[in-house]
Amino acid sequence: MTSGLRTSIDRRGCIPPVMLKWSHYAEFMLRQIAKDPSALDRLEFVQAILQHYGWRSFYLDLSASPAVSAYFAGHRWTSRRQIQMVEDCFEDPVLAVREMASYEPFEGDGHLYVISKAALSEARIAVHDLSQLSLWIGGQPRYAFQNAWLAGPLQGDLPSSCIIGHISAPAAVFREFASKGGFANAGDLFPDRQTDPILNLLLSLPWEMIRTSGKADRGGIEFFRRALDIPEYHDEELAKHQPTDTAFFCGATVSQIVKDPTLTVRSAPSHIIFGSSDRPPEFPRVSEFVRRHKRVLFEVSELIWLPETVTARTWGKGLWVEERPDGLIQVGDLIVEHPGRQLSGFGANAMWSYEVDKTGRWTRSPREGDCPCANSWRHEAHLSALSVLEHDFTRRDHVFVRPPPRA
Repeated sequence: MTSGLRTSIDRRGCIPPVMLKWSHYAEFMLRQIAKDPSALDRLEFVQAILQHYGWRSFYLDLSASPAVSAYFAGHRWTSRRQIQMVEDCFEDPVLAVREMASYEPFEGDGHLYVISKAALSEARIAVHDLSQLSLWIGGQPRYAFQNAWLAGPLQGDLPSSCIIGHISAPAAVFREFASKGGFANAGDLFPDRQTDPILNLLLSLPWEMIRTSGKADRGGIEFFRRALDIPEYHDEELAKHQPTDTAFFCGATVSQIVKDPTLTVRSAPSHIIFGSSDRPPEFPRVSEFVRRHKRVLFEVSELIWLPETVTARTWGKGLWVEERPDGLIQVGDLIVEHPGRQLSGFGANAMWSYEVDKTGRWTRSPREGDCPCANSWRHEAHLSALSVLEHDFTRRDHVFVRPPPRA
């Protein structure tokens, strides 16, 4: 007999492009605010963000608090789309679409399961206390309010031998027990962005235009949704007049504004940024292309949240790779200014330099002027992106976009 308890990935399936995007942002945000960034080498902490903030994971969600578990046993999750008209920083109207979520009381029986940590160990299923993921920034994340643990990674049903108790009772009984434990409403389990630093970062992602037909029927006003579809539990209206660091991305490209004929812009799929590769840093085709064109911008089709620019109005847009006069090749982020709906400028952040041998293997070669940050993982991410790009480099859907000739 099976338990019927399965992970959200098993229940709802995996959508690889969305999974890559969630995983990328979860890791990069936690590396900015975790007291011990090396803890992010452990899969469960990144998966915890996916599990608790709106996506799916390979782990089963648990709580060490009976009152927290009782709250979920006594409520059902619901969501609805909310559309609000706001203005960007230039006072142009946009329609912001959000997913508003809540837990609603229901009539009928609820279910609470008691899981044995010893039985999980015997079944060789790891259990993870998320309180070990401490943050240096102020506030408390959602998983701390919920006293959350994770079991897994797990494939298929949780073995029934791990369940040592199953309580079935009217949902109202669970709600009363949860209320006595201090969990009467969703706000007691889902703190707002002023309290929860992870939620605050997730809600700082850019907005992306929803491609729909019938634009004339709505007076030429575009719909936008967040780059990640994050369920929101606090029904607070967005500020009518959005600040300059809020981007409403309509699909503009650097190739539309570049004037420098020494720059070559090449479009690239977003998965070069969101994916990852642990292959050796050997990029013969990319290296040859850069040697030929000297200064190359590999531009993706969306705005990328960068940890270093969370309070600015600049965003990532891909990779900037160029050959130095001394023959080294350097790489950094292609960044853009994007206040409101306008892509208004572009440039590169500080780069790292590499020697490239005849096989296309890159070796770090520090030079004066290189990025002085101690975040090697940021620059390792550039090499990972180049590795993915190398693999995809000859695909026909990668189009060359040439800069316009100088007037």
